[in-house]
Amino acid sequence: MKSVYTRRSAICVGILSSLGLLSASALSSCSGRESSHAQHEGSERVAGPIHWNAEVCVSKGALSGEELGASVIVNGQAETSRIDGNDDRLFIGAGNELRSYSKATGELLCTQAIDGSWGNIEQALALAGDYVLVFCRWGRVAAFDADTLEARWNVSVISVEDEDVATQLEGSDQEPLIVVGWESTDFAIFDGNAYIGVSSYELAATSRLACIDIRTGTLQWNVTVDSRIIASGNRGYPYASPYGLLVPAGTEAACLLVSYADGEIVQHLEVDDMITTGFSHDGEAGDVVYFQTRRGTLCRVAFDGDGQAHISCSTDGLDDDKRTPSGAMPLVFDGYVLVNAPTIDESAGSTVLDPDHDASNGACNVFDAETLELVGSVPAREIESTPTLVDGSAVYLGEGGIYRIGLDELPNALEMTELTTEVHRTHQAWDQPLLVEDGTAYVVSGNTDRQNLYAIALG
Repeated sequence: MKSVYTRRSAICVGILSSLGLLSASALSSCSGRESSHAQHEGSERVAGPIHWNAEVCVSKGALSGEELGASVIVNGQAETSRIDGNDDRLFIGAGNELRSYSKATGELLCTQAIDGSWGNIEQALALAGDYVLVFCRWGRVAAFDADTLEARWNVSVISVEDEDVATQLEGSDQEPLIVVGWESTDFAIFDGNAYIGVSSYELAATSRLACIDIRTGTLQWNVTVDSRIIASGNRGYPYASPYGLLVPAGTEAACLLVSYADGEIVQHLEVDDMITTGFSHDGEAGDVVYFQTRRGTLCRVAFDGDGQAHISCSTDGLDDDKRTPSGAMPLVFDGYVLVNAPTIDESAGSTVLDPDHDASNGACNVFDAETLELVGSVPAREIESTPTLVDGSAVYLGEGGIYRIGLDELPNALEMTELTTEVHRTHQAWDQPLLVEDGTAYVVSGNTDRQNLYAIALG
């Protein structure tokens, strides 16, 4: 499991009413139009497996007079969202900008400045039909046209009148009052609606779970969850099953099934520890979902004909003194499930505090998807990002590079090979999945000073 952290101090001085009262900037720039950037290319072609490399985000503290090209400069840390894409474009949030790039060349095609009263774009970003959805740090979800990046709508999923918020701020001697920062889950898209959960480390251990009509931006419902759900990591949930949303219960050892109609909890499924990964779907089996708990326990949720969820778990291959090293989700393929084996000393609390932790001494376990029986294991660099299935192999971004685990010989043999060390996992891309299409992987990597977008050949 990754250690839970706040990437920067999220307390901002301001007036509470500044949360979302201003509209998004209507100024977007696209190739062929006037732009605020010095150049549009924004990409560098590199020999070897890397097709191109585009610098997308640079912190103010990293500037040293060099040519920045098409990079966006941000105060504090250089932060980016997850990436998503359609047939020819990639979309990414970089600080206070939404950006689109050509998949083929890495050319910067469009930019859209985000309203300053919303805060920077957080990790959540999703392509939903003709819209790109983003979540901004001070509590707003916004939609932009996927072609032009023009603003379509925005809505607050955090109200300053919320009792939880008011209670925390009441009696503060700070003037003006503080505005807190929020972090989010991924978006789940289902039946024309977008679902997202948000929490704040500055406030009480509660969260908001919201449903928004994608076409109109109408807030359908917005409910309180009595747990800080982002304590489970930020990726791969909520999961949109045919029968409701699956959501980790934060620091509580449980999985929740939530109604699409009103956000009410339909089922409460107990597990042995808090859930530390998102949910992976078995496309072949239909409505079967897998995840891991902090102990490394592999859990399987299936639905019966009445839409009732049933959970089964396996503790095979676990060490009582170890826990899982990252938020990487299980990989489901051909009747098997590949997961991280626990490696972090339970008493250490995090990889930073564990002097004996070595990412090169990880392991992957493979289970039968139906019975959850352990059928294979391979020593490997820890899976520090959710693996992607590519031509019978699991490909993932790790601490030292991009790796491939051959899966063709299961259950008898597994083999790990290193594809490239030029792109690797850092603090800001901890559980970034690779976006893979037509033999090319797209991924964001970098550090707190600089973030880059890469296109990598997997052949």
